[in-house]
Amino acid sequence: LTDVLEFRRVLFRSNPDTVQEELRKLILDPAYRTRKSSEGRKYVEKYHDALVVAREMLDIYRLVGLK
Repeated sequence: LTDVLEFRRVLFRSNPDTVQEELRKLILDPAYRTRKSSEGRKYVEKYHDALVVAREMLDIYRLVGLK
């Protein structure tokens, strides 16, 4: 069940102090933008696929005693 509760890597580690720089890089650097786009797609496919989410929900329900 640790897979369900694991810390998930985020695509951007931004806060109010760094968001401007991240946006600047995305706007001005096509290679960076392409790389982040590809990483974003992989992240969504890994963590937000309907089957993945359904399995995680079933694991959580089992953890709390629902069948």
